[in-house]
Amino acid sequence: MISNLFMFISSELILFITALALGGLATFVNSRMVIDVNRKLPESEQFSHFFWYPKKHRKLFSEHCRLYPRSHLRLIWISAIVAMFSVGIAIAVVSSPLD
Repeated sequence: MISNLFMFISSELILFITALALGGLATFVNSRMVIDVNRKLPESEQFSHFFWYPKKHRKLFSEHCRLYPRSHLRLIWISAIVAMFSVGIAIAVVSSPLD
């Protein structure tokens, strides 16, 4: 019983740390895209690093795609976000009690 509890806690912890790492990767990649795009935009059109919402992400992605069409950063960001939410679902499945 105790060993099962230990495995249950450790698998949740590993999944949680994985989700945090993926969130950190997504944040890093987003910051890298902002820095790259801001380098080529006039000061009045530059992106702030704070207060992100879907429309702002779409605008950043379109600008990044226009300025850096061969960059893989957008794919890495989307992959990290999807993986992070998938790990979140895995945490919910692992932590749900089995009857």
